Amino acid sequence: MRLLKNRHLLSVILLLGLLCGVTNTAAAQDTAEIGFFEAIEVQPEQAFEVPVIVGNVADLYAVDVEIRFDPAVLQVEDASPNQEGTQVGLGTFLDAGLILYNQVDNDQGLIRFAMTQVNPSEPKSGEGVLLVLYFVAQSEGDSTLEVSFAEASTRLGEAIALEGVDGLVTVSSGAPERQATEIPVQDVGQVTVIPTSAPTATPTITPTFDPTPTLEMSEGEAVSELPGEGSAGEEPGEVEKNQAEGIRDEDNAEAGASILDYWWVVLIVVLAAGGAGAYLMLSKKKS
Repeated sequence: MRLLKNRHLLSVILLLGLLCGVTNTAAAQDTAEIGFFEAIEVQPEQAFEVPVIVGNVADLYAVDVEIRFDPAVLQVEDASPNQEGTQVGLGTFLDAGLILYNQVDNDQGLIRFAMTQVNPSEPKSGEGVLLVLYFVAQSEGDSTLEVSFAEASTRLGEAIALEGVDGLVTVSSGAPERQATEIPVQDVGQVTVIPTSAPTATPTITPTFDPTPTLEMSEGEAVSELPGEGSAGEEPGEVEKNQAEGIRDEDNAEAGASILDYWWVVLIVVLAAGGAGAYLMLSKKKS
């Protein structure tokens, strides 16, 4: 799967690079090349550097390139451990400017790089190292370094014909020992990285269910029924209504029973009130 499906990013990064104005004009040129110009043979578990070279180019200002490799044979080491993700190194052919993409997918075997110079940097012509790839051989076998996509443009946004040149890395225990040669790269502190949007993770919503409603009828008893369930012939919603009416009836019954249970108290109160009234009447007559 490609790191980005939209293949017209150069116009965007060129706009960013040309914010300070344009002074140069583009020149006609032959087909330029980008890729790998020598076969490489290494031993298993060996770390080595591979340059991505631009040749026969005129007035290069921005570039967008995609490279594929076999992840079972090779893995890319991070050129910038202090930054998030895995990146490749920026060579010295183009001036450090704005980088839109510098991503490595070691699972898919995919490298994506897109950048532009910025004013007052001048367009570059000729040949030079655009990128430096830091590989580690994983197992014996062959891995093609395929330039699967490449676009370039001038300072004015005019397309530059760019032909990809594929390379080959052979990992073999019988390979001659390869001398480590450090290829110059630019300081990442001089590069401005433009954050690109990443897919936003969609939160997983786990449905929760309320416990079965419990209707307390009386002490020690309970009726538990799901809404809409009841005896045959009852419509949805009638169950709750009937249950509520039953509760009110029982509450009224309990209230009535409570008064009758204490009838003798009421009788005492009535007798006391009658006695007090008779006493008051007799007191008035004597006076």
